[in-house]
Amino acid sequence: MKISKPCFFCLFIFICILLLGPFCSLTKGASQDDSVSVPSLLHNTRDAAYRNPGWATTAPYRTGAVASGTSVALTIRAAQNDLTAAYIRGWDNESFVEVITSMSVARSDATYDYWQGVVTFHKAADYYYAFKLVDGSDEAWYQDDTARDGGKGEATSGHEYTRDYAIVWHTSDFTTPSWHKEAVIYQIMTDGFYNGTPTNDPRGNGGSGDVTWWEWDYNGTDGPNPGWGRTWIYKRTWGQARTGGNDFYGGDFQGVQAKISYLKDLGINAIYFNPWMESPDNHGYAVNDYKSVQPYYGVIDSRVEFDPDTDIVFNDAAGSLAVFDAMRSDLVGNGIRVISDMVLNHSSAQSRYFQRFEHISPNWEVYDAYPTSEGVYESQTSPWSNWFTFNTWNHDYVSWWGYKNIPQIQYVNSSALTDLITGSSSVFDFWVSHGVEGYRLDVNNDFADGNHTRTVNRAIRNKVKSLNADAVVIAENWGRANQWLSGDMCDGTMNYRFRDAVISWVNQTASTDMINNKLLAVQDDYPIQAQYASWALLGSHDTARIKTVLGSEAKQKLAAMFQLTHVGPPTIWAGDELGMTGGDDPDNRRSMDWDLATGDNDLLSLYKKLIHARNTYIQLSEGWVTTLLAENDIYAYGREYDTGSFVADAVVVLNRSASANTPVTVGISSLPGLAAGERLIDVLTGDSYTISPGLTVSITVPSLSGAILVNPVGDFNSDGDVDMVDFAGFVLHWMDEECVGPNWCNGRDLNKSGLVDMTDLYTFVSRWLDGLQ
Repeated sequence: MKISKPCFFCLFIFICILLLGPFCSLTKGASQDDSVSVPSLLHNTRDAAYRNPGWATTAPYRTGAVASGTSVALTIRAAQNDLTAAYIRGWDNESFVEVITSMSVARSDATYDYWQGVVTFHKAADYYYAFKLVDGSDEAWYQDDTARDGGKGEATSGHEYTRDYAIVWHTSDFTTPSWHKEAVIYQIMTDGFYNGTPTNDPRGNGGSGDVTWWEWDYNGTDGPNPGWGRTWIYKRTWGQARTGGNDFYGGDFQGVQAKISYLKDLGINAIYFNPWMESPDNHGYAVNDYKSVQPYYGVIDSRVEFDPDTDIVFNDAAGSLAVFDAMRSDLVGNGIRVISDMVLNHSSAQSRYFQRFEHISPNWEVYDAYPTSEGVYESQTSPWSNWFTFNTWNHDYVSWWGYKNIPQIQYVNSSALTDLITGSSSVFDFWVSHGVEGYRLDVNNDFADGNHTRTVNRAIRNKVKSLNADAVVIAENWGRANQWLSGDMCDGTMNYRFRDAVISWVNQTASTDMINNKLLAVQDDYPIQAQYASWALLGSHDTARIKTVLGSEAKQKLAAMFQLTHVGPPTIWAGDELGMTGGDDPDNRRSMDWDLATGDNDLLSLYKKLIHARNTYIQLSEGWVTTLLAENDIYAYGREYDTGSFVADAVVVLNRSASANTPVTVGISSLPGLAAGERLIDVLTGDSYTISPGLTVSITVPSLSGAILVNPVGDFNSDGDVDMVDFAGFVLHWMDEECVGPNWCNGRDLNKSGLVDMTDLYTFVSRWLDGLQ
């Protein structure tokens, strides 16, 4: 009997089912069999096929952040015909609300289905997400891998919140100060920097002298530091080791003024000061009065002997403020801006606002530093009574992490927000009137405002920007700072993520590829504006000295090359440039070793050269960073700067090998401002390199060192300065039409238009004037 074609088809299917079972299928991929095909799953935050818009769609300024109102399509790949359902499990981190988004198959190919869901926020938001994938009774999750560095992730059997991917929706008008992008910041803890005058020096041997903390009554319930005996200053000789917060060296604002020539020669153009307000501690983080200057930094009005062992120091408030004003004026006159540490999470227990002086025990003979006003510890009707929370008045109060010497300021149902931040007599009104141009917010992730610190952070930004739109606000955060970088709070963060990456790379505790991904994760997380504003630091008052961490000067030199050529204002902890050493706090806070500030200090010379290069070549400060090579011990990245009127690029090649001088060929096709035949100059050696026809640069990089190659942009003789010699060379090529081609008139055709013309002249003069500032 003749069998029709449909019957042949039926017979084929029947044989497949009987003989081949699960190995026979008409479609490729997995089947819906109550088992998610895990090997097929893929999501990649840096691929537009999986996240759009996102990091892969924002060239050259790579970021995963988007403006509020932007719809982001999130896609995950799965085996074809495998899943019965898929969901994006999202988390709105401001509202603390779980957001579940259903996904559907947007497209398929011969092997995979591509499930997609769309997420939108019409506000500034930080959002976290993972994928929940279902095949009948089975489910799997897909999220970031254990490195938590974005990009590709991995499947897990359950949801691990700490491995969620992240997206920041930022305000559409988010901008940060342009001066700050070009800043090289120097951090100073005034007491240990330089003693400019002995007239305001602290006195004491640790057992007598100037009192810092008065003793407290101890009822056994005061937390980590329950009893607080009377504490006197220990006046250390310069260079002697610190042991804690009551060790003072005698550094002052007059000392900063005395070292302005050193700072100017170093090349820095902004100083971040640790707190300078009145405080019982050398570091200043227990603030007594927000609108004051520490008398040891300014002027002591008088010193009175309270008893045979104890001196009381009275501040000349006006005189100390005048010393600050004079120092700031001199700094600004030399092109150096002032950034203040602002400690609004807690105050000193002895502050005018709290006044823990134990008046309930008058026989203790404890001095009242503020006799004309009552702090909240003294009276429940104090004008600051709602700033602090007492569980039982007056010993049992809320303090920061339980440290009773720094009671925490409460911003809920409190006048503190108005008094300190939003009111017309705020702390910021006061210091802006004295010329402060930036604020680093101490522990800004801990403000007790009932809104996960957003209320206080937003209030600070609104106040600061209303007073000076060009002032900068920096968050302290040590980890992922997405929450505070959405455009309505901080401009940037102290980028400890950068520090951790550099240390891991230089010390070879992580592969080059892994470190590259760690740095790309920062790009993934933060808006472009915040990336330019986040500090590239290697050390601070809270970390061991970078030389100690890395173990050698050679390694520190390599780390400094990394720091001074990467995106974000480099921030140098005073003394690092001299090669000072020191372990964790307080050993890292030793007084400056000025004996190291000599002409034969190779490390100091390198810092000066690197800072000068960053200040001279705008691509090293404002150019975007893009990875060129991350392989073995070599890490290379480009800095790309393009205004439309001229293009400037740099190629940075770093070698962490401790033994091998390594020949390297770096491809630069991703830097459109560079052309075959163009000349690049190494700012470290002055050596010249020519770009090959294949758009590569070949160079041998010394061990534990690097090369920083720039196209000079106006610095035609490559001496590090745009000057009259360069101008003369520019004029020789005026209206030269022979520029088309590889050399672009040796760099004089700044916009690469094929003609040296008025546009190039304008750009050249602008760069010249920039160098004179």
